[in-house]
Amino acid sequence: QLPQGGVESFETEVQALSREMLEEIGCQDFDIIYRLEKKLRYDFPNGLAIDIAKSYKGQEQSWFLCRLKKDAKPDLKHATTDEFIDLAWWSEEKINEQIIDWKRPVYIQAFTEIKNFLTKKNHGTNEHL
Repeated sequence: QLPQGGVESFETEVQALSREMLEEIGCQDFDIIYRLEKKLRYDFPNGLAIDIAKSYKGQEQSWFLCRLKKDAKPDLKHATTDEFIDLAWWSEEKINEQIIDWKRPVYIQAFTEIKNFLTKKNHGTNEHL
C-alpha cells in the first residue's frame, strides 16, 4: 500500500500529507510535484469486514506526486506509527498487480493522470523527476 490517511478537522490536505508521511514512512523532507486535479473515489465491497466499512460506504482520496529532497530517506525507525513493517520502491505495474482488486481502478486512474502530467512537463526536454 502507498502512504495514505485521513484529514483531521483542523488540517489542510497538505498538512495531513506531511503528518501521514511522518507517521507512516518516518520522513517529511519532500516536495509536492503535482496534485491530481480531482479527488478519486472507490466504494468498499459489500460485506467487507473492517471497521471503516461499517461506518462509511467508501473513500475519497486526494493524490499527490511527491519527491524526496536531496539526501532524504524514508526511515521506519522514525515513523510514529507501526502501519508499515517494510518499505520498497515498486514500479507502477507491480503496484497495480499487488493492490486489492476493488482499489485498482483508482490506482490506474491516478497513475494515468500522473503520467500525463509528467509527459506534458517533460515534453521536449530530457528532464526527469
